[in-house]
This record gives sequence, structure tokens and C-alpha cells, in this order.
Amino acid sequence: MTTPVHAPVPRRRRRSLPRGLAAAALALTAACGSGGDDDDLFLFVADMGGDKIVIFDLDADGLPDANPERVITGPATRLDRPYDLAVDGHGRLFVASLGVAPGAGRLTIYHDDADGDATPRRDIDLAGSSSLFYFHALQPVGIDARAHSEDILAAFADQAVVVEFEFNGTSQIPTGEFFGLDMESAADVAHDGNRGRVLVADRTRNAVLAYPDLRGNTRGLDAEEELSGPATLLDDPISLDVDGAGRIYVLNYGNGSVTVYDGNVLGVGGIEGDIAPLRRLGGPAAPLADLTGATGLAVSPGGRLYVVHGNSVKVFAAGAHGNQAPLTVLTSPEFVMPTGVAVGED
Repeated sequence: MTTPVHAPVPRRRRRSLPRGLAAAALALTAACGSGGDDDDLFLFVADMGGDKIVIFDLDADGLPDANPERVITGPATRLDRPYDLAVDGHGRLFVASLGVAPGAGRLTIYHDDADGDATPRRDIDLAGSSSLFYFHALQPVGIDARAHSEDILAAFADQAVVVEFEFNGTSQIPTGEFFGLDMESAADVAHDGNRGRVLVADRTRNAVLAYPDLRGNTRGLDAEEELSGPATLLDDPISLDVDGAGRIYVLNYGNGSVTVYDGNVLGVGGIEGDIAPLRRLGGPAAPLADLTGATGLAVSPGGRLYVVHGNSVKVFAAGAHGNQAPLTVLTSPEFVMPTGVAVGED
């Protein structure tokens, strides 16, 4: 199934599902992030239209240089419509490519100094996962890496599963899966090292699901915690990330907004997780923070926000909310059709 660029993955009809253990409510404050020093970090942009990864240096205020530091592109890279990406604590780059042909999706890992026509350190051809029939003709739309082991976590378009591959392995077969009756359409995945869990944005459920961080898990378990309901303002969540303080940032494709939650809202069981966000940026009534059709989100450790919107990356201050305009809008001659973004060390 080909995923339209800048359009939602087709969403299946809702059905009544067991909810698993619901998220708990804590008293939320209006904490807006420290805006700490993000110097020595880099901005990584997946350009699906140009089959390239474009990398920019960030200054101490989290603002990107106008000119890229380097560009990863060429036939040796095995990039094939790269849609999403992630960076680990060592600057190694993880990329999810949709693929042009059915079943051509792949996951690739690059060394921290990769440049130009760089050969990937590891190339996972998803069509080679022949024992797992549901990978065929499917496309990876979300990717992250575990902070402690660099294992790869990948979400697939319109599928109720997040799949784990070993960082240092050679097999094309996954080593673990996260799924359950409470998941319907995993659009993105984030490893939350602050609280030892795997977070999944579910577009059909309008939910963020939290699973225990179990390596090699292949059991169909319901999520331990869940953030969902009208108070959350979640609307077709397409991308998510976690900042250095553990706050959860969600990009909502349905209403063109970013909603931010205290990380603890998913950390205590007992009642439904219909919790209002700490703050909301953008939305239909916020023209200065227009995020309609945005496809990718990343947040720096200091809380600065980077959103792929159209043919640009919008950079917002830590704590940005409401109709607050971006600090800058990054455009580049290298951009053809950017879709994914990450912030990390180089």
C-alpha cells in the first residue's frame, strides 16, 4: 500500500476494544520546558522526494545553519523514499524508507560520520522477512532506537504492531514485537528512556499507548498505560517524541497542532487517561503556528520543537503554545519533499 505524502495513512473503522490498563491523572502544571543549551546538536531531515538525509548544525539557541553540514544520498545508501529517522546517543542514524515498489520498504543504519553516497552499517530489507507475511507490501512510517542498546523499533503504516530488530544482528527476521488488542494503527514509536517504556502513537484510536520496554517481547499484551479521550485533544496523532524532562510531544495531523503532556500522565495506573495537555501549539485558530499537513516532529533535550511542514522545518521555542509563531522557518535548496526530522548528536 502506497502512503500518500502529507496525507494520513488510511484509517480503519473503529471497533470496541479492551482498553488495557488506563493512564492515571496527576495534577498537571503549566511547565513549559527549560529551553536549555542545545549546542553541539544537529538537525537531521529525511527528504522522501529527494532520497536523501540532510543534516544541519544547530547553534546554542537551537537554530539551524542555513547551509547543510552534509547530505547523505546516492545508490550505495539504499535510501528509497526515506520517510522517518532517528539518532542515538552516539550520532548513529536510523532511517525508515517506504520504498517505491510494493514490499520494498527497508530500515537502514549509518555511522555517525556518514556523508554522501555512504554504505549503511546495516540494511534490513523488509521483503526478506519472509516468515512474517504481514510485512509484505507494507511501509515503515515510524522509527526509533533504544537508548541503552540501540535496538531498532519500527512502526508500519496502518498496522497494529511495532517491531524490534537487533542493532548488531544480521538476520532480517525481527527479534520482538509490541502489539495487543488495544492497538489499531501505529503511526510512530518513541523509546522513553526516562521511564523505561515504548510509546506508540495510534492514529485510529487517537491515543498514545505505553508498553513496558521488554527486549525480545513477542507476546500480544495490552498497553500498560494509555492516553486517550476528548480532553487530550489528540486528533489523528502522526508523530511523537520525548524531551529531556520526559514530557511527551504529539503532532496531530487531524487538527494541525502539537500537544504536550507531562510524562507522568502515563505513569500511574488506575483511572482513564483522558488528560488535558500541558499546552497546545497551533490548531485551526492559530494561523501564526499553522501546522496543517505537517508530517514529522522532533524535540531537543532543552524542549525546542522542530516540525516538518510543507517544504520546510519550523523551529519553535521551548514552551511555545497557542498562536505563537516559529523562531525561524528552515528552507533549503536540498529539500524536495521532506517528511521526517530528528535532533541528536553528530
